[in-house]
Amino acid sequence: MESLFKVLCGALAYIGELMGLNYEQVSIFVCLDLWPAICTLTAILLTVMAYRLAVKERGWREVVGIVCAIFTTLYSVICIWYANNVSEPFGDVEAAKSTFQITYTNLLDMANGLGMTYEELNILIYVKAFLLINAFNLIGAFILYKLVRRKKRNDHIIKPHTEELKEQALTAQELSAAIPLQAE
Repeated sequence: MESLFKVLCGALAYIGELMGLNYEQVSIFVCLDLWPAICTLTAILLTVMAYRLAVKERGWREVVGIVCAIFTTLYSVICIWYANNVSEPFGDVEAAKSTFQITYTNLLDMANGLGMTYEELNILIYVKAFLLINAFNLIGAFILYKLVRRKKRNDHIIKPHTEELKEQALTAQELSAAIPLQAE
């Protein structure tokens, strides 16, 4: 776990060098701004796909629309609140150091309370939870996308065949009406 933490810290330091930022600034940007933004975007994608699936279902349209709106709004508000109350603009070096120190202290206290190391808690929050949340959102969105496509395909196939069957039924009735006329 510690070696993974060191690799990730090294990656953040390298990104900082490329961007002209120090470790604290990059850490604040990636962990407190970028990660919540990515989670929010995948949650919005999942919500849009759920709503698209429910649009054609009469009774469920309103229910799913309301639930999706509440879910996305709540998730976005939490991420925005967290970013605004914990994260400072990463361009200010002193603000980044102060925010980093506050976050570090809070995570250290939380880790001690949970009986974990700081590194383990960091990996749990910023790697495992991040991957789990986004995997859930993206897999859910993909499944819903497939269901929406299947539903559209089935609707496209069923409607023309129903029309053809109606036309065939009319022509069969016309034929049966015409047959007795020929027999007389």
